[in-house]
Amino acid sequence: MFTVNRWVPSGFERYVQICPPAWQVSTDPRDKKYTPEDGSPPWEFFLRPVRWSKVAEERGHTIDEYTQYGDLIPHPNYEQLRPGDFCGPLEETPTGAMIDAVSDAVLSYSGEHQECIVAVWHGYGTEEIDDLHRRNATRIKGMGQQEHFVLCASLGTVFEKWRTLLPDEPVSGSSVSSLSPQAIWPTTAEWFFTVPFDHNSSFFAGPAALADALLSDERIEAYPVSLEADFRHESQKHCFLQP
Repeated sequence: MFTVNRWVPSGFERYVQICPPAWQVSTDPRDKKYTPEDGSPPWEFFLRPVRWSKVAEERGHTIDEYTQYGDLIPHPNYEQLRPGDFCGPLEETPTGAMIDAVSDAVLSYSGEHQECIVAVWHGYGTEEIDDLHRRNATRIKGMGQQEHFVLCASLGTVFEKWRTLLPDEPVSGSSVSSLSPQAIWPTTAEWFFTVPFDHNSSFFAGPAALADALLSDERIEAYPVSLEADFRHESQKHCFLQP
């Protein structure tokens, strides 16, 4: 099953999809320079970030609680990209603004001293992950592919450290620290936030007050999402930031 319930537990009052920016091909060299990440010939493009709402508007679509990015536009053909064409968001790559918005919401609700649980995907296979293993961090299976390490810390500490791992502007998952969490939730189980490693959107589950705070936060693009929404075709990692 590849519904939202694959990444987020059931039983919460509201569910939110937080959308990282898509990208539009530009001729302006002041925009970010990206290349395909799939090993194909190094065609280079200048891309500017755009909201999903812009893609939907230009393609004549609407966004509802069942929408994923792939519903808005077909996968692009790199050999035929032209100025104005759209590329999809990057997988597992929350922006700094996304983490800031979630942090502000949950800290105001739960408090910085609230103990929480953090899950970090073990599949990166880096020295940082090996260090977690040596420290006997708990390992669990589930939450998508393979296993995760699970650790505990105060909410304030987790978001402070998490924010230092992310640049302000979007980059690819390969550029994000392997210690960037894939999920976090308080021991009170009042809410749940996940950044799946194999997906571009992040998902938040929790009370209506927190959902409304995220949906109204102008720093991010977020929409209500159904727990039963089918996301099986989601795979939109099209490009990555050049070093």
